[in-house]
Amino acid sequence: MKWSKALSLGDLRLEAGDCKGAIKYFKKALVIAQKNGSKKEESESDARLGSVYLEIENYHEAVEYYGKGLEIVQETGDKKLECEICCHIGEACEKLGDYKKFMEYSKQGFKVAIRIGDSSLIAMSYRGLGRAYHCLCDCQNSIKCYKKAIYLYKQLKNDKGLGICYSNMSLLYQMQGKFHDAIRLREESFLITVKTGNKESLAAELNNLGTMYARLNNINKATELLQKCLTISKEINSK
Repeated sequence: MKWSKALSLGDLRLEAGDCKGAIKYFKKALVIAQKNGSKKEESESDARLGSVYLEIENYHEAVEYYGKGLEIVQETGDKKLECEICCHIGEACEKLGDYKKFMEYSKQGFKVAIRIGDSSLIAMSYRGLGRAYHCLCDCQNSIKCYKKAIYLYKQLKNDKGLGICYSNMSLLYQMQGKFHDAIRLREESFLITVKTGNKESLAAELNNLGTMYARLNNINKATELLQKCLTISKEINSK
C-alpha cells in the first residue's frame, strides 16, 4: 500500500467518525513513511495521529505524536505544519493542565505564523495565545489577543473562529464582573450558533445568556431564555 493511500483511508475513517479505524491507517501510513525514508510523510502521519488522539481525548498520546512531528518539521522547514502542530499540541497541554507548556507552544506557533504571513494561521495563533493567557489568569492580555483574532476572523469570514473567540471573551468579562460586555459577546456567539442549527450548542448559549441576565437581576429576560433552553433540551432528549 502506498503512503498516500493509507493516509487517505485514515482521513475517510476519521470523517466517518471511526477513530479506531483512522488510527489503524495513520499508523500504517507512519510505518510506510519511515520505510520510504520520507521525513515529510512521517511528519504528516505523526500530525494526523496527534489529531485523532486529541479528538478522542487521549492527550498524552496526542502530545507524543505531535511532539515527534514537531521535531521533524523543525528539521525539514515545513513552517505551515509547524505552526499547526504548535497550536494543537498546545491544546493537548492545556487539557493536561500544563499551562506553561501551552503558552510556550502558543508563542512558538505565533512566531512561525507571523514569519510566513498566513492570515488564517495568525488568527488561529492569536486565539491560542488568548486561551493560554486565559489559563494563566492574565485577562488583559487574553482579551487583547482575542480582539486581534476576531479582527482577522472577520476578514477571513470564519464564523467558527469568531464564535469561539466571542464565547471565550464573554467568559473573561464574566470573570471580571462585566456582565453587560459578557452578554454582548455571548449574543454575537449565539447569532453564529443559530446559523449552524446545532441544537446542543443553541441550548448551551441560551443557558449561558439566561444565567448572565439573572446575575443582572433581569429575571424576566433570564426566564425567557432559560425556558427556550429547556424547550430545545427536551427536543434533543426526545429523539
